[in-house]
Amino acid sequence: MDVVDGDAADRGGNVVVCPSATVLFRHGIMFDAVKKRSGLNVRMYESYRGADAHAILDALDKEYHLDTPWFTPARWLDGHGVDF
Repeated sequence: MDVVDGDAADRGGNVVVCPSATVLFRHGIMFDAVKKRSGLNVRMYESYRGADAHAILDALDKEYHLDTPWFTPARWLDGHGVDF
């Protein structure tokens, strides 16, 4: 996931990425897991700033450090009220 310096509309359609704030992933991370962990009603294709953006980055970082593939039954059902 990349963090940008500003809206592309304000920069003639160009997005400038902040390399120091880029998060690299070895495993996929479930969107629902980030929503749950961040405590936000995160929606796809929305822009987030300030404290909300930091909460999402923190949730992504915590999910990343689980170092667990997302495509497993336990991870897929995690947080959806299903037990094995």
